[in-house]
Amino acid sequence: MTGRILVVDAVPTNRIILRVKLSAAYYEVVQAASGEAALAMLRKADPDVVIAASDLPDMSGRTLCAAIRHRCASRPGPAVPVIIVHPAGQADERLASLAAGADDVLSRPIDDIVMLARLRSLLRARDAEAELQLRDDTRRALGLAEQAADFTTPGQVRIIADRPGDSVRARIEALRRRSDDHIELVDPDNAMRENPRHPDVVVLLETEHSAGDVLSLLPQLRSNRSTRRSALVYVALPDQRREAASALDMGASDLMSDGLEVEELAIRLTKQIARKRLGDRLRAN
Repeated sequence: MTGRILVVDAVPTNRIILRVKLSAAYYEVVQAASGEAALAMLRKADPDVVIAASDLPDMSGRTLCAAIRHRCASRPGPAVPVIIVHPAGQADERLASLAAGADDVLSRPIDDIVMLARLRSLLRARDAEAELQLRDDTRRALGLAEQAADFTTPGQVRIIADRPGDSVRARIEALRRRSDDHIELVDPDNAMRENPRHPDVVVLLETEHSAGDVLSLLPQLRSNRSTRRSALVYVALPDQRREAASALDMGASDLMSDGLEVEELAIRLTKQIARKRLGDRLRAN
């Protein structure tokens, strides 16, 4: 088995469909029909990932996510990734779930290709963090760990876009106003040039002119000296489902599969900057 997935949904049909799809991909699947049952199963089964419906009989998916986060904070090791599944067309709920700590949000009907790629990506990231955390715990036990900094500086965000139109530029400008981070826009031809400022996050943004070409930069960014430790966020257009899945398998840290949405990207950037800096600190220790 490649991992244990806890599926939480009050509708038996939804649970069965996910179990069949995940089992076919060699995941072990455990199930729960409510939030309380899921929390009990969390203690018993120790899943690697939780996939929960947004509307449970006894609590919302966001409440369950917060409870899982609280439980994980009280024990050593990385947090259990949580994916929340929403009905289509609920943009506000999607943002609220991400803000509540969900690692990703999927819309029904679930895109199998993207879901499986997302699971592989989350499990890889969790394993990498667990390895770094183990080394940090060893140093802490020996009295060698350094205290974390009390302050954080603005993040460095580089957005790569090919011939962005006025609409895309307006949304990037709105992101700048929304965020305290330093955000620069570069074209693909200049993306790989040496820059004294190593970015915390690189956003690869597909536009109507790029036709998926921006994706080809991802392996180079992942191996480049100045960006190999950066978080990489791939923003695909709605009709680029295969490109979206490929981006995760090629090393993207996060994915937006419905184009550029300012509030969602702002939330994801905050999470990715925090995770990148945690990794930097653990690596330095």
